[in-house]
Amino acid sequence: MGVSITLIPKGDNKYDAIILSPQLAKSMFTRMFYLNGHGLKYFDKFSDTRDISGARIIIWKVNWQGNSSNLLEYYQKEKEKRNIETKNESLVKIEHNKGNEKENKTNETREG
Repeated sequence: MGVSITLIPKGDNKYDAIILSPQLAKSMFTRMFYLNGHGLKYFDKFSDTRDISGARIIIWKVNWQGNSSNLLEYYQKEKEKRNIETKNESLVKIEHNKGNEKENKTNETREG
């Protein structure tokens, strides 16, 4: 009998570790409960509460379209950073292209 370790990113290069049986390491339970559905496209979190004793109760609903984007908070922030960088790069390219268009129009006017 072996053991597996599941690492849960907490940000700033910090992790929580869970030691479990290999059968549970990649299970739906582990992905939904400990990893908040990270990477699952067909599930949306419906409710996440605690009962009076402090036990966590999570309810998931099926997303039949498969368009959910469940990511751990750490990865959501990274994705947002990349999206902002991509948008900024696109804006720089657009501004650069506008500058080239103005220059071309000026050259055409001089030539014509």
